[in-house]
Amino acid sequence: PIMDVLGNHAGCHDRTQHRRVCGCLYCRCFFFGRRADIGGGKRADDAAASKGAMLGVSLPEKEIVFLISGTRLSLAAVNSASLCVVSGQTKDIEALEQRLADKKIESRRLHTSHAFHSEMFDPILKPFAEAVEKTKRNAPKIPYISNVTGTPITSQQATDPNYWAA
Repeated sequence: PIMDVLGNHAGCHDRTQHRRVCGCLYCRCFFFGRRADIGGGKRADDAAASKGAMLGVSLPEKEIVFLISGTRLSLAAVNSASLCVVSGQTKDIEALEQRLADKKIESRRLHTSHAFHSEMFDPILKPFAEAVEKTKRNAPKIPYISNVTGTPITSQQATDPNYWAA
């Protein structure tokens, strides 16, 4: 269970009041997931300059990187050998979408509220890391794979606030 991995207090996920005062990472993840509060009354999604967009593209990573070089678009994810996700300003995504359609390359707009994993979220990384730093962080009790490195997470990574803002 995720609570074993993140090190929550027994039963705290059922107590609304406990979520407000608990410093365990499980509770903070719940808090960030529900409110995305990064401090000062700001929400992470509101802190991004613009909402932006994301586009799934049926191309290998190398080809995507080449296509978006020199733009403000970001390679958001590599989901398989020939399926990637690009994110950025909506107008830039629209332009890429048109270029791909002209070349008969399949793409699909993702139904997201923001351009996650893009430079548009850079302004919230430091405040988010600072918010995580205020939480109690425990080394994992159960091994799991880091979505940042693709290898088993280390105790050092799991307790480093900057890891969570990567």
